[in-house]
Amino acid sequence: MVAQGRGPGPAAPAEPAEPTEPAEPEAAPAGDGVPAAALAEPPAAACATVLDAVVVGDAAPEGVLLVEAQPAANAAAQVTAAPAMTRRVAGGRAVRGSEVIHGSLSVRLAVDMTSTPSPRLHRPPAPRTPHRRTANAAPPHRRTAGHAYPGWAMSIPLPPTFRRTRVRVGEVGINTVTAGHGSPVLLLHGYPQTHLIWHHVAAALAEQYTVVLTDLRGYGDSDKPPGGPDHRAYAKRTMARDQVLVMRELGFGEFAVAGHDRGGRVGHRLALDYPDAVTGLAVLDIVPTRHVFGHADAAFGLGYWHWFFLAAGDGIPERLIGSNPEFWIRTTMNARQRAGLPFDPAAVAEYVRCFASPEAIHASCEDYRAAASIDLADDEESASRGDRVTAPVLTLWGSDSFVGRHYDVLAVWRRYATKVTGQALPCDHYLPEQAPAETSSALLSFLAGLDNSRRSLQFPYGA
Repeated sequence: MVAQGRGPGPAAPAEPAEPTEPAEPEAAPAGDGVPAAALAEPPAAACATVLDAVVVGDAAPEGVLLVEAQPAANAAAQVTAAPAMTRRVAGGRAVRGSEVIHGSLSVRLAVDMTSTPSPRLHRPPAPRTPHRRTANAAPPHRRTAGHAYPGWAMSIPLPPTFRRTRVRVGEVGINTVTAGHGSPVLLLHGYPQTHLIWHHVAAALAEQYTVVLTDLRGYGDSDKPPGGPDHRAYAKRTMARDQVLVMRELGFGEFAVAGHDRGGRVGHRLALDYPDAVTGLAVLDIVPTRHVFGHADAAFGLGYWHWFFLAAGDGIPERLIGSNPEFWIRTTMNARQRAGLPFDPAAVAEYVRCFASPEAIHASCEDYRAAASIDLADDEESASRGDRVTAPVLTLWGSDSFVGRHYDVLAVWRRYATKVTGQALPCDHYLPEQAPAETSSALLSFLAGLDNSRRSLQFPYGA
């Protein structure tokens, strides 16, 4: 079973059966360890040492120690780790007696047995033959892993209550996932990710709302048509039309939208072009594209240099990124991890899988080429007409993100929308992954306000 280091608490759930298709073992980073003082050991009467186990958390979030142990039947093990632990244990290192052997460093383990253990613990099974992971499967032992964020569990892939379908929008197929009940809310991802950026948040929203997650055209498992000479295939107007048609196909004429990064820009255009469809708009860690280019300075050029790199022509970014797309994904995301929870390695593996094809790399470059050309033209046209978002707008940004440190986010959005509220969250750029509890809470509060407003319009004198 997999145990996690979150202090005393309920035992970790039993590990589900391994997929019939094998998975490649993840590489263990070199030179990464945990100081012995970082582990808190419970009283001797409350614990037993691991006799044989294998460390499997080669990319475990900070503050977490993932261990595979084989306790006796009906005995659940949970590793107890001090909150101060900030280093990681690399995968593939053996455990002997009560020590994790990591090169020349040994770290003592204590396992809290929540039920009476047998006099001995079984040895772990023989190493499995390395094999290839199925498309949507998590890495071994990570399928339902939690992390040090109290009470917050994640699931990669999404729980079975989420239903996957493919919606045809003209010539393009949009990968779509739905769950829940109640008023509909459309969740849109950003670059370089997929709908899985919402893996923490979506289940919380689905308890009260019908949640629709999509991969934008050009991303994830959605189709990736060529961009064309004018980049119109990846204009935000085109991508917004995809989304409104998906929602109509699912039976939703009105819905709320929450978009992060590129998804927020699609949501902004969707709210301008389809004001009768959008009941509310949440934009995460962005200011409008028109404002960004109109106020670009040296700080922006250095902090958001990828905007200009990805928009370059002649296939230059495609060629350079295509030489090592995994390096590009990981370094791009890690550069914006100044605060908040770490990324789940299974989610990152999915981002890498979906981004690795030449079609995906080209499509994402076309997204940025459209932003610097056709999107700006569309935005200038809207501004010249005095168009503003009339639906309520919630803007959230990371306190440590470039957006949060360089813009007066509320003031900027109030030039583009009539009713704007918002706040900073304790994270960097990737709010749904780095601050999932705060993001969920803010979105639930915003959506509840939309529901209350609709009810007051339907029953102005009370029910």
